[in-house]
Order: sequence, then C-alpha cells, then structure tokens
Amino acid sequence: MPSPTVLTFLALSGGQGRTTVTYLLGLQAASHGMPTLLIDADPQHSLTDFLRVSIPSDQPTLLEVLRGDISAENAFYPVPTPFQSTDLHRPNLFLIPCDRALDKAQRFLAQLSTNANLLHQRLKPLYPLFDFIAIDTPAYKSHLLLTALGAADRILIPAEVAAKGIKSLSESLAFLDECRSLNLTQAQLLGILPFRAQWHRTNPTAETKANLDLIQQIAPNQVLPPILESEFYRQALNQATTLAELAPQHSSLEQPIDDLLNRLFP
Repeated sequence: MPSPTVLTFLALSGGQGRTTVTYLLGLQAASHGMPTLLIDADPQHSLTDFLRVSIPSDQPTLLEVLRGDISAENAFYPVPTPFQSTDLHRPNLFLIPCDRALDKAQRFLAQLSTNANLLHQRLKPLYPLFDFIAIDTPAYKSHLLLTALGAADRILIPAEVAAKGIKSLSESLAFLDECRSLNLTQAQLLGILPFRAQWHRTNPTAETKANLDLIQQIAPNQVLPPILESEFYRQALNQATTLAELAPQHSSLEQPIDDLLNRLFP
C-alpha cells in the first residue's frame, strides 16, 4: 500500500503558527497538483473555520473517526474556494474537520493503551488517495496531540521569534524527546520554523536577530528559513485564499512554504 507523507505540527503554546502554516502548506501543496488532506485535531477548530468547511451537526468529523463510529473514507470533505471564485471547490484539497466536541475524544483516548497509534490506524484506508497529509494540533500536552504525533512520519515545530516562542520551542523539543523515549513516535523532525520574524528591508531587526540566534543555539542545524511578520498572512486566512491570489506582488512571502514542500518532497 502506498503511503503518503504525514506531517504533524508540534508547538506547546498558542500563537506559534501551527494553524497558519498548516493552512498555507496545504493550499500550496494542492496548487502543485498533490492530493492533499488536512486534519483539524485541535478542538478550537481554527483550521476548519479558516477553510470555511461547514459541517452539519449530523455529519462525521474527526471525533467520529477516532471513536471508530465511521471510516475516515467517509469523513473528509472538499475545501471550498473563496467566495469570489466561480469554482465550488479547490482541486486536490480536502479536510477532516472538527468542532468543540472533539474534546470528548480525550477521555476515550485516555482509556486506550495504544492511543498514540490510533489515528495512524484510522487513516490507513486513506493512504492510497493522498500524497500529503498535514495535521494541525492543540497547543498543549494531550492524548489528541499524542495520537497526532503517532500518525506522523515528519514533525514540524513552528516557533514565534520572541521570548514566548523560544520557551515553547524548548518545551516542545523536550516533549518530543520524551515521546520518542517511550516509543510513542518515531517521526523525523523536519525542522524548526521561525514564525513572525521581523525584518527591516533586507535585514532582521536587532530583536529578531537575537531571538533567531537563541533558536539556533537550542536547535543547531535544524532551523528553517523564517516566515516573516506580515499582515498579508492574516488577510489570506481571513479571506480563505492564498498569498499569490491575495497579493501577487508579495508572492515572495510564500518562499518559506515552498522551501518546506521541497524538503518534504525533494
């Protein structure tokens, strides 16, 4: 059975860019013709909201997939195009959504001795359908995060280029080491993605440079090209569009996302 690349995001603090990068990476991969599945494993359901996937209350979400109420083959949905588009759905892009009810999965997962492997098993029927699967996760240690890590073969740690992000990075790396020591995941670390780096013209600000140096010290040789602070990212999420569609003159902001794809699919 062919296996897609499965990427899980890990950051033990809010505001680190997990959802933003999941969104941008998913749209970019789909635009390159890769059948792409995004999974919203965060009960805050921000990814589901940003992608504007609206699910009736009687339709399945990630919760039902985890509980085994329904196969994953019946729980993913096409992602709609922006409102101004004449096409109904984005080609190659699908989502397993969630809502606040996903919190109920915590108790269910806690009762399983093999919970870290559960999502991996549930997703296997989808493997022939997709080249790339990306999983957005909660910003705290939880059984949901564990099963998302257990499903991955690659892990990406985004970290805001600020004191909060550096603390999150240290805690996330320590948690990943702990999970590996317990054989809860064997996924490779794709890298550390600095988020909201502040640049002045062609150079980082003094504060950004100092924080990037600290990130490099924490994770030597694992730091990826940063995502810059820009209002265009927020606008792209709010308008359910890509940076290239929103502001073609600023398409260079997508370069870190292209770099990620090149690392995932060399």
